[in-house]
Amino acid sequence: MSGQPLPPPPTPGTPIGSTPPGQAPPVTNGMAIASLVTGLVAAVLFWSLVPPIVLGILAVVFGGVAKGRANAGAPNGTMAVVGIVLGIAAIMGALAMILLLVGLRSR
Repeated sequence: MSGQPLPPPPTPGTPIGSTPPGQAPPVTNGMAIASLVTGLVAAVLFWSLVPPIVLGILAVVFGGVAKGRANAGAPNGTMAVVGIVLGIAAIMGALAMILLLVGLRSR
């Protein structure tokens, strides 16, 4: 030891997952995320007939609500639009599969 005093211990920082003092927490748009997720799942499952229709309708509804919130200032408006588009595409794909199956069955 050289006789010099030890430095003071470091001050505790901001815990992981919390916001620093004086800053607002990040704003999210959960409906836009829900729209995107349900739209993606519906688009992947378009061949299974009923689930993509239900999930597609949910994606369009969630996306409409999220787009309204985004127009009022919430983030992720583009995510909401993508969820709407994927939901509509999944519904159209499922309906095309139903028409194809009905057409093949009637032969």
